[in-house]
Amino acid sequence: MLLQVVSALCVLVCALLYLPRNDYLNEQMSAQTNLPAPAVKGALTVASAVVISAPVEAVWKILIDIQKYEEWNPSLRFIQIIDANKTPLPPAQQFLEVGASIKVGLMGTPSLDPSVQPTGVVELVSAVDDAHHRWSYRSHSTGPMFRAERAFAVSQSQTDPEKTVLEMRHIVGGAFARLVGLLMGARLKVAQVEMGKALKARAERTAS
Repeated sequence: MLLQVVSALCVLVCALLYLPRNDYLNEQMSAQTNLPAPAVKGALTVASAVVISAPVEAVWKILIDIQKYEEWNPSLRFIQIIDANKTPLPPAQQFLEVGASIKVGLMGTPSLDPSVQPTGVVELVSAVDDAHHRWSYRSHSTGPMFRAERAFAVSQSQTDPEKTVLEMRHIVGGAFARLVGLLMGARLKVAQVEMGKALKARAERTAS
């Protein structure tokens, strides 16, 4: 039994050692970027961008209206501002601000099916910039074992002023970063892409 455990650990260590830093999950981003400076550093970055045929303000309004995420977001089914007891605050206080604790409903497989329940994770809002249309949240832990941050930004397309570019970035750092990439990296990418598609569809439908 001990030999099997040691063998399994050796295989895992080898896999982590040879998993490329910033692997295939990283998508080449355009020169245009409006994302905030990262609040954490990590070996794994999942990033993508999508062009939306809608005004910047319209897209931004959807992105920060967390009370309506359950209507359209298949990846982050809900985001709730919570108090120290992890109880959601009243609707009037459900708005993003730096330092706020939030409960995020993560979907392992993107879906709006109400019968499929998301996993609730407590995070911390790390940036909100209305002027530049960007916000981010990070894990409460920023230690050597695990840390993570998700960032979102919208900006006017440099090639078509009538269109908006939505950017998303997920950074995972710490000792477990490569393990997360190995086990969950592909899912993180799918979740990001599906959120982008859903936001694009909602914004363009609203703008039409």
